[in-house]
Amino acid sequence: MITHIVLSVVLIVGCWYHAYDLYAFLGGYEDWIYAMSAVWFFDRLARVARVAMVGLRRAKVTELGEGYVRIDVPGIRWGSEPGKHVYVYFLTLHPLRPWENHPFSVLPTALLKRSHRHSISESRSQSSTGRPEEKDSDVEQHNSLQPRVGAVQNSNPAVGLTLYIKKSKGATKALRTDDNLLTLLEGPYPSNSTKDVLRCDRLLLIGGGIGITGLLLFVNNHWNVKLAWSVKESAQCLVDDLNGVLSGIALTDKDVRIGKRLDIGQLLAEEMEAGWEKVGVVVSGPGGLCDDVRAVVVAAGRLGKIEFELEVEAYSW
Repeated sequence: MITHIVLSVVLIVGCWYHAYDLYAFLGGYEDWIYAMSAVWFFDRLARVARVAMVGLRRAKVTELGEGYVRIDVPGIRWGSEPGKHVYVYFLTLHPLRPWENHPFSVLPTALLKRSHRHSISESRSQSSTGRPEEKDSDVEQHNSLQPRVGAVQNSNPAVGLTLYIKKSKGATKALRTDDNLLTLLEGPYPSNSTKDVLRCDRLLLIGGGIGITGLLLFVNNHWNVKLAWSVKESAQCLVDDLNGVLSGIALTDKDVRIGKRLDIGQLLAEEMEAGWEKVGVVVSGPGGLCDDVRAVVVAAGRLGKIEFELEVEAYSW
């Protein structure tokens, strides 16, 4: 980043003297440099303002295993629209480079908490015969009021943002279990426009590895969704941590493969045979997976049987 900033300054100064010395007799060329500098400084100022609006946060880092970590940043109320990302600064991981930041897809912590409670309540309400147990209505009503009273008296731990990260080079490599990690957030920014894909008759979500984070919000924002997700065997810990969310998706609309690749052609063929007029395909994962999905969707679209709307969320950037 320092190299980019230095080269930008050299470019602006060089353009200034080039225009001033060689084109001074023409006039007006300096105005373009003024405009370019104004855009550059406004962009930096706007980013600083966005960070300041959120303020310093203390995040909880949980190591899931095999290089996967979960980061919960409490106290942030953002919308739950899909297709957005944030830039995250971990100030204390690299004190000599506090400006270093990385883009991540985020999930509302409430989504994970709610799904986890739903999964537990379902398992507890099943009797030995497999049928839901009958509860006394007065007791059930009393219990349902308890969380609401606590929410008024204490802060709600479900309010916040959650990130899933696969450790890599740079700042993420130094992530360790920590209940008080100093964090700055900038965003959210839109990755792609989701307006058209959310208007499709059917939504096919294809994810690879940690790319599941960019797909889960689509499940709650469309009425007809199928999720296909493949991970390495080493990512079993990630699947386990998201089991509560995944349990809320019907088995017929969910294809989770551990240690196996997805058959992209078969997935699209099934959607074509179902008779939908317009199918939205959202892929989030490594660059290779995104390229494969793009090629298969283009080939299927040329057949002219149905219309496809493709959105690519590559996290190899």
